[in-house]
Amino acid sequence: MAAQTRPTQRAEKANAAKEPKKADEKSSRRSPYLKYLAVAVALIAVIAAFALGTGMLSGVSFSSFKQNFGSAKRIAVVVYYYNASVYNMETICSTDLVEVLASHRSPSTIDFFTIDNGTCTYIPNGIGHPANVLTNSSAMCLNTANSEPSISMSYSPSNYSRITPYHLGIYGNSEYFRSCPIAVDIS
Repeated sequence: MAAQTRPTQRAEKANAAKEPKKADEKSSRRSPYLKYLAVAVALIAVIAAFALGTGMLSGVSFSSFKQNFGSAKRIAVVVYYYNASVYNMETICSTDLVEVLASHRSPSTIDFFTIDNGTCTYIPNGIGHPANVLTNSSAMCLNTANSEPSISMSYSPSNYSRITPYHLGIYGNSEYFRSCPIAVDIS
């Protein structure tokens, strides 16, 4: 009897070993689809987090931003310069914007940053103190600008903006900066 039990046990072990392989085959057939699904879900989550973080899906109106911007104790204007051809247009528009802002509030409450190739030029303690112009890393200036309501201006081949409750990013082409509608809209 012991001899008969051994072949039966061997057969059972062989059958048991085959069954997990079938299950593994099925799961390996499904796993590429599950991997693609997991990657797609992760990608959607990253895009949604970016969109919410940048305000693209926030639904904030310009008037809401303008109210927060206008009632803040300090505000910032950040201008990104990338090359000499847009420098003049952005300078004219940012100057118009700062003049309008200074007509409604104390100039010492307006931080003005120009960023060019990772370097930031600014006037500490607001534009009301123009005798002292400093240069620092763009990261330092952006930390300050992000801690208070701000308007940033940057050249782009197409015109668009990103609005959050406390930050307005303006991306404009040469026509936009020539006409500078933000200087009128913010007043």
